Amino acid sequence: MASHLDHRDAARLFHYEDDGYHTVKLDLAVFDGHTKAWGFMPGPRMKALPVDWSYAAWRRNVKARVMPGIAAWMAGYPGPGALPLYRHWRLRRHTA
Repeated sequence: MASHLDHRDAARLFHYEDDGYHTVKLDLAVFDGHTKAWGFMPGPRMKALPVDWSYAAWRRNVKARVMPGIAAWMAGYPGPGALPLYRHWRLRRHTA
């Protein structure tokens, strides 16, 4: 969970997640109660893994292989004005 993101940081998240995810407004349980947040939820093209996902295992087994591709993808970040999903979310978050 992240807070106090400026519009550039939020747009970079949309670029990273791309159109494989959609955003939903969530009510999350946190250490001192509940808070509202926007979350990226997998879209229909995403497939569930046959096993539980582990961040530690991902770091050990996958991270070094995929980080160059992720860095290249993020280097192509076009800016918030060129991201239709980000613009749509900005409109929704002010009305949701």
